[in-house]
Amino acid sequence: MTAQADTGASPASGSWDVEIQSSYGNLPAVFHLTQSGNSIAGTVEGAMFETMPIEDGSIEGNRAAWKVSATQPMPMTLEFAVAFEGESVSGTAKFGEYGEGAVSGSRRAEADGSLETPDAAPASIPVEARRAATVPPHEITPELRPTVEELDLVENCRELAEEGWTIVENAADPAFVARLRKTILETSTLDDAGNGNVYSALARDPVYAEATLNPKVMALAEFSVGRGFLLGSLIGTVRANGNPALPVHCDQDMFPAPLPEHNMMLTACWACDDFTKEGGATLVVPGTRALLRHPTDEESAAAVERAIAMECPAGSVALWDGRVWHGNWPRNLDGQRVVLHASYYRVLLRQGDNYSDVADELIARYGTPMSQLLGEEDYFYKKDFDYVGDYAKFVRTLNNAKS
Repeated sequence: MTAQADTGASPASGSWDVEIQSSYGNLPAVFHLTQSGNSIAGTVEGAMFETMPIEDGSIEGNRAAWKVSATQPMPMTLEFAVAFEGESVSGTAKFGEYGEGAVSGSRRAEADGSLETPDAAPASIPVEARRAATVPPHEITPELRPTVEELDLVENCRELAEEGWTIVENAADPAFVARLRKTILETSTLDDAGNGNVYSALARDPVYAEATLNPKVMALAEFSVGRGFLLGSLIGTVRANGNPALPVHCDQDMFPAPLPEHNMMLTACWACDDFTKEGGATLVVPGTRALLRHPTDEESAAAVERAIAMECPAGSVALWDGRVWHGNWPRNLDGQRVVLHASYYRVLLRQGDNYSDVADELIARYGTPMSQLLGEEDYFYKKDFDYVGDYAKFVRTLNNAKS
């Protein structure tokens, strides 16, 4: 689309940055227009609606009229009547039963045809269609499938959906796993026996952020707890010989039973040492994901008899969803079992850790994936959120919640 035009012969041709008054506020939009004689063709696109082709476009002198059909934020027909004066345009837009508003703007000098403006990047992207139905819990979304297939995680997704747990071996190279293990030991507060923990680990060393952003873990988190998921908490643990078993439980203690059919919380457990039953590996109780409830005290004790160990080599990530009954075996080996537990939450949940004091620095270093994990890519809990100016983020968040 050519932005510059012979304004004497065809005053409407070009791209026009405009603002449309509406009951939602002032909406930024772009008219992409081509004038041919007394006809107008092209599109209208905006921050609050998808690209719409012009219908019944006409022009007499410098006065033009056309209509477009919108489906977002609700189905409606918009009718425009505008006048072009050199590099300026003004007029009205009628929204049917929703009233009308004034239109004003100017011809764009560039020929890039985009809606991008320096201070309104979110409004530069046509809004994705709002997802009407929730994606079933066993289904890999179309957005995620190419990544899952590329990373060879289709079987892991099936295991997560059907059993509620899976193991990814060789999730990172040995040098990274050795660095992660060393850092957990250095940043944990250890007792005389060699047991300890490190809480709110994210900002303590870059290796923690790198672990949370691991591509395989991120893909499985999106499958299990939906697009736009958050980092709930990040805890390092060190367990020495003689450390007792952790009782059988499920992680979604914040939810009353019956637990949601869609998983709300996924734990990714980085095994920095070989996971064996004797070494205190995590145990899971088969079939409990489908129960959608917490174990009673009696069931917790009895479940150990049918539990299995999530045995895997160092460098693996053991993952389970928040409804699976699990615990760990006592450690009966010399040395220490060093683990990083990263939990990922569905987008609507509040995070377990407070990252407000480190968010800006981490986002500047790691970009959009970290911004998502820390809740900056959704509209929840944002004071004075601009639903009009950032309507794309609003729709994207709702779509993520249904994925």
